[in-house]
Amino acid sequence: MLLVLLGAPAAASTTGAAATKQPVAQRHRVDALVIAADVPERAALEDALWLRVGERPISDSLHARNPKDGELFAYVEVKAKDATTLVVRLVLSDARAYVRTIESPADLRARELAATVANLVAGIEEDDLPPDERDVVLPPVLEPAPAEPPPRPLAPQPLAPPRYELGIAAGADAALALGPPSPQGFAAAGAHARVDVRMRKGALVAVALRGLGNRRSGYGLTRIRLAIEGGYAFRRGAFELLTTAGLTVEPWVVTRGSKVPDVAERTPAHAALGGLVRIAPAWRRVGPRGRAFRLAPFVELAGSAIPARNGGVARLRVQDTSGTRELFRVGGLELALGLELGLWLPRR
Repeated sequence: MLLVLLGAPAAASTTGAAATKQPVAQRHRVDALVIAADVPERAALEDALWLRVGERPISDSLHARNPKDGELFAYVEVKAKDATTLVVRLVLSDARAYVRTIESPADLRARELAATVANLVAGIEEDDLPPDERDVVLPPVLEPAPAEPPPRPLAPQPLAPPRYELGIAAGADAALALGPPSPQGFAAAGAHARVDVRMRKGALVAVALRGLGNRRSGYGLTRIRLAIEGGYAFRRGAFELLTTAGLTVEPWVVTRGSKVPDVAERTPAHAALGGLVRIAPAWRRVGPRGRAFRLAPFVELAGSAIPARNGGVARLRVQDTSGTRELFRVGGLELALGLELGLWLPRR
């Protein structure tokens, strides 16, 4: 007998410890209430529910949306058993159902129904109310809402074709004097800059500024040429061919040190007028937003003359102890070769 009495408290203590280790049930909030469209006095029931279930959506089955993934909706059905007896069935969107039978006179029906539904919701959220039915057939309004399709990636908007393209280029030049009179061969070297405007269908206009120079026997020749050109820019993939023709005006001056000397029979400063034909095949690489880099060798054939009474080709020579020496020639037929780098900028 003593052993039994001593062991009794230990058994009770073990039971209490086991009870304290049981997991606490997690609450699951009912996110919305849906009332069947055929429930009598539905509007009165809805008003009574608003006072009892807190701030959560309440709607009828004709206007309610379907629950999304993770949402718990409750569907309220009411059937009359007789004049004073009603059967309330609360169906959850997880396929559990709760059934209650209530006795209520007609003037208190909405209030009694609302109180019953509110008590069921409270018990469900506290997770201390076992369901009366499981795996029930859901009404259509409780079927899960279809998953939203993933957003379609936005296709990049195609760029509108530019109204025209602005080309900026710079390069190096070497000019060769062709044909008579002498001196022939290398004439001058230098650099140029140009601005081209290409229309959408390929027509081209350009303005170019070129500076060339040469030095011989202590004398220097400086030539500054302005050209206005028109032509066509053909494109096929990365290949581009610019073909232009234009008019030129080219002031020039001969210097020795910082002064303009007297040479031969002609004043060593004047301007030549002429024309040119230019071809520039290019490799073109298109970048973001239609901007394009271009690399182009070019060849140019030009002719010019001095617009004076005794004009033509200016031959610049000096007389010294060894006789007359040809220094420079300005005018006549010239061939220019070079390489240029450029950039096309679309304008929309």
